[in-house]
Amino acid sequence: MAKKADAIKDPKGPTALEQKAEAVTNEIVKLARMAELCFIDMGRLFKQVQDEVLWGVYKFETFQQWCDSLDIPQKQPYKWILGVISIWEVLIEQQGIDRERLAKIGIAKCLRLVPVARKGQLTEDILALAEEPNTTDIALREQVGHNSSEYEINCPRCGQRIIGAKWVGAEDEAVKATQALFEGD
Repeated sequence: MAKKADAIKDPKGPTALEQKAEAVTNEIVKLARMAELCFIDMGRLFKQVQDEVLWGVYKFETFQQWCDSLDIPQKQPYKWILGVISIWEVLIEQQGIDRERLAKIGIAKCLRLVPVARKGQLTEDILALAEEPNTTDIALREQVGHNSSEYEINCPRCGQRIIGAKWVGAEDEAVKATQALFEGD
């Protein structure tokens, strides 16, 4: 039920307009929860496509190419798809968290919980904090220390996730040495 901001209660009960507003608001909340459940269930299906290499049926060379070909309204479909796969894989399959509970938390905050769960640090207190409507995605990130040094690489060929990798730049001595070896040919 929606919260009413300082509404003056009529002793006769809610007006027809108030009843209509309440019904529409409740329907919106219900649909929003259903949308979150759809995203979570999409994670299961994307994981199946990835695990069983079903994307190969369409003659794509990589899982990423298949993801990027989908008409999904996301700026970075591949990255978003890997996110919903991680929610399914880590929070549901590994942690056993109910998908209804995750839908209540929301996709953005669930994405913040995945690295915490991977480290074995996801507690009931953290889940309860994530469930609080007043806890924003940013506040949760700060609370759980999501800005960690854990890196993740997704192989563009097979879609396999490699966790614990470290990106190195051209300023890295090992990269410079390797480049020098190849430039000498």
